Amino acid sequence: MGYLQIAVKEQADITSGVEWLKAQGFLAVLKRYWETLKGLADEVSAGCLPSSVIGGNYHPLVFAHAAWCLDAFSLGESFVAFAERRDVGKLSTSFWREYARGMGALLRREIYHPSILRLRGQEKYWIVYLRLAESVCNNHTMETAVNEMEKSFAIRNRDKTIQDDAFQIEGAGGAPVKWDFRGNSLLKFVAHRKLAMLSDTLTGSGCVGKKPEENRE
Repeated sequence: MGYLQIAVKEQADITSGVEWLKAQGFLAVLKRYWETLKGLADEVSAGCLPSSVIGGNYHPLVFAHAAWCLDAFSLGESFVAFAERRDVGKLSTSFWREYARGMGALLRREIYHPSILRLRGQEKYWIVYLRLAESVCNNHTMETAVNEMEKSFAIRNRDKTIQDDAFQIEGAGGAPVKWDFRGNSLLKFVAHRKLAMLSDTLTGSGCVGKKPEENRE
């Protein structure tokens, strides 16, 4: 988290932040972390380790956004898929399980509507990213969701009541950041997906608006 913290707190925007992260070799760090995480998951699946060693899904989701910031879209999708694992979800809060579901729907191009949740603490700020995912997944205009996301980020970045900002990457009144890594990464991913869909269409293999698979783990 240290590299990301410096990037969002000291670099002026996502462009300079990404340049700095690349210069530090952060993408290689993310790839090594993924390989370690995947190895632990294999050990858990084999019954060699308890599922508690892989923890909840907050970290994998953060790293998914970080990967998308760096245009490492496939790597980010791998982190999202990991965050959706049932054993990982059991170690997560209801909000982060829903967040993983929303990101999963976004990358699979599924119809998505956020579940009704009782939001606590910073969740009232994080919910806007799910609303953006909802707009994209359901082929609605993004303008309202993007405006809400930008407004929410500005408010949280001044919110001095936030006391549990341990990693100082999200933005808070006591530790403001200069750019929103979640929001910016989502916009980059959506732009990437639109280009991929256009390419698929031009090659005659496009497939959009799929319904969610039933009984998916």
